[in-house]
Amino acid sequence: MKKLPLFVIALCTLFLLNMSLYAQSTKAAKEIWYVWIDTEVPIDGKLVRIISNRPSEISCCLKSPKYRKFVKKTNKWIVKNISPQFKDHLSLYKIQDLLLAEEMVATAKLEEGVRIINYNAVCK
Repeated sequence: MKKLPLFVIALCTLFLLNMSLYAQSTKAAKEIWYVWIDTEVPIDGKLVRIISNRPSEISCCLKSPKYRKFVKKTNKWIVKNISPQFKDHLSLYKIQDLLLAEEMVATAKLEEGVRIINYNAVCK
């Protein structure tokens, strides 16, 4: 009879330990996104396509207030540094595959009339 409570205690301890390890592993795994500027802005009366020189890695959730703040910060940067006439709209492309993101940026750089900009931002 005394062995049964010890067995139950050991089983409960193992269960709690396993749950703790599982919780730690799920917290550590974050979604990684690669984002870059790819938009048209008015410069000298005509629309010019601008694109980042490379994708930036972010780990904030795309549905979070942090991400919305990140997009607003990017748009403000464009207005301040590239074109004061730029209107706030979607200026970022995002994807989870780094190789595909780099390929998309490289392909866009080859197009005629594209202006390459140096922009790197952080959203965690």
